[in-house]
Amino acid sequence: MKTLVKMAVFGSYNIQWDDIFVPQSTTNLSNLNLVMAYTQEEEEWCSKQLENFDEGFLSVPMGEDIVREAVMNALGVPVSKSFMKKTIFVFIERFWHILCLSPVLTNLSTRQKEHLRSNIHNGVALLLARLENSSSGLDQVIHISVNIIYTINKTFT
Repeated sequence: MKTLVKMAVFGSYNIQWDDIFVPQSTTNLSNLNLVMAYTQEEEEWCSKQLENFDEGFLSVPMGEDIVREAVMNALGVPVSKSFMKKTIFVFIERFWHILCLSPVLTNLSTRQKEHLRSNIHNGVALLLARLENSSSGLDQVIHISVNIIYTINKTFT
């Protein structure tokens, strides 16, 4: 409960509530117009963090076998028994590389790092749940391959 109160206080200071209009007859949240108040420096910091995220995520390649199997699965071919194990391992390593880019990680004890690494499985589970919720295998391939396309664009442009 204390955390929720702290979040509410934080939100009340960082959101301009003047522009919000919520009609009584609907619960459609797309009508909300939230404006976050932050500076240009914060925008640049956020952009840099997202670039670091992309670098860490893309530093572990998917591997040709995984990509091939994912594309073939989108076309209706069943995947091999080792497909999920390989895919999960790649995403665990990608998540770990993202965390390793953070300077906070260097200050943690070995035990804290092990605890953090063991919780990476939760993040991978959320990603896989997102992929399982895709409308088709092709949608899954597109979601995963966005970073492949990003890498190609960054390399050749």
